[in-house]
Amino acid sequence: MSSIKDCGKKFGTAIAGASLMLALSGCVTINTPEAQPSAGATEPSSQSPTTRPPSNPPVVPHTPTATATPSQGWDSLTASSRSGIAHIGTGHCEEGMSTGTGFLVDDDLVVTAAHVVDQASSLQVRVDDALHGAMVVGADPIIDIALLKLAKDSDGHIFELSDDAPNIGTEVGVLGFPLSLEVEDAVKSNNDLSLTTGKISSVNQGTPWSEAEVESILKTDAAMNSGNSGGPVLDTKGNVVGMAIAVQREGRGVSVEGTGFAVTSQRINRAVKQWEDRADFMPLQSCAGSDAPTGFVLTPEVSSEHEQAIYVAELFGAFGQGINSGNYEASFELMTPEMQERMGSVQDWAAGLSTTVWAYVDVYDIEGKDTLSVGVELWTVQEAAYAPAGTEQVCSIWDNQYTLKSDEIGWMIDSVKLNREPIECTRDMLEDKLRDQAPEFFG
Repeated sequence: MSSIKDCGKKFGTAIAGASLMLALSGCVTINTPEAQPSAGATEPSSQSPTTRPPSNPPVVPHTPTATATPSQGWDSLTASSRSGIAHIGTGHCEEGMSTGTGFLVDDDLVVTAAHVVDQASSLQVRVDDALHGAMVVGADPIIDIALLKLAKDSDGHIFELSDDAPNIGTEVGVLGFPLSLEVEDAVKSNNDLSLTTGKISSVNQGTPWSEAEVESILKTDAAMNSGNSGGPVLDTKGNVVGMAIAVQREGRGVSVEGTGFAVTSQRINRAVKQWEDRADFMPLQSCAGSDAPTGFVLTPEVSSEHEQAIYVAELFGAFGQGINSGNYEASFELMTPEMQERMGSVQDWAAGLSTTVWAYVDVYDIEGKDTLSVGVELWTVQEAAYAPAGTEQVCSIWDNQYTLKSDEIGWMIDSVKLNREPIECTRDMLEDKLRDQAPEFFG
C-alpha cells in the first residue's frame, strides 16, 4: 500500500497539531493499492452536492514558442503576485479551524482545493491584506477544485491560467501558507507566505488516492506541506500551470521524497467557467444547536479612521460569523478570559443565540491605544421568541459600546454595554442594507 498525505492545517479551540490527510490542508494518511491508476475518469456519485466539470482526455504538453512572455526571477514574480494569494480559514463544527491557500482569478473569485473548504461552517479569506467573508459557488471533491466568491471585490493580483500543459522539466514555484494558522492576524499571515521551487517531474498522472481516476494530474518535486493546499503552481512567467492538492510521503512500503501532486490549469479553467456565473451558493454547515439560516456572509463596514480599525473590524467579522454558523466556541474564544468567566460556559452564553444572525456591522468609532473603546452599529435577525427583552423584534438595530484588550494574537472582546435600547428594523430597511441577501431572513 502507498500513503498519500493531504497538507492543509487544522487547529481547534486550543491549537492542535496537524493530522495526516488526503491533501495539503489538514493532513490524513490515505492508503492506496499498489496497482497504477487508469487514465479514465468517472463521474461523481449522484448523491454528491457538487457538480463536476466535463472530463477531457489528457492534455499533450505544449512546446513554448519564441513569442512567449519573458521569464521572471522568483523574487520579482512573488513580489508582483503575492497580493493575489489567499490565506483561507475554514471553521468546522466539531474539528475547530483548518487553513489552506487559494488564488484570485477575478476581482471576487478565489480558486482553492475542494478539501480546504469541505464541511465548512464558516469561511474567512485574507487576500491583499484584507479579510473577506466568502461562500462556495462550486466544488468537486473528485478533482479537488473549489471556487469561492468573496463578499466584496479585491484589488489583489489576478492570476492567468495557462492554456498549455507544462513539459517534464519545466521550472515551477509553489506559493502558499504552509504550517500557518494566522489567517486573522494580518502581519503574521503576510509573513507566513512561502515560496518553494522545483520542476515538473511527471505529467498526465492519475490520482493514486481515489478509485475514480482523474487524468492530467501533475507531479512536482517542489516542496509542499500542510497549508499549501489550493496554492498556485506557477511557471517562470507567472502563469498558473497547476494547483497544489497533495503530497506523497510513502509508497510500496518505503519513504518517498519530493512527490507533490497538482491539478492542471486546464481542469481549473473548465471548472471556473462552469461555476463563475452561478447566482446561488453551496450552504455552509449548520452546527448542532443552531437554527439560524446558513449561507450568509458577514463583512463589517468600517467608518472609523483609527489606525486599528481594520483589525477591529476583522475581530467583529470573525465573532459574528461564528455566531451565524453556530460555531459558538470559535466566537467565545475571541473574548478575554475575564469576559468568558462573566458569561459562564459557552452553552450559557449561546443559549439565546440559536436563531440569531449578525446581518450588518459598522465599526463607527474607536478610541484608545492599549485598550480600545469601540462603538458598533449592529443589525441582527432572529425569531421573535429570541427577540431583545420586552420586544418581539425579528430585526433589531443595536448601538453597542465594546471594550477590547489585546493579547499576543490580537484584539479580544472584554466587555459590552448598550448605548441605547435596540430599535426595530423592517424588511425594507434590511434590504436596503443587504440588497438581495435579506430575503433569506424573512422567508
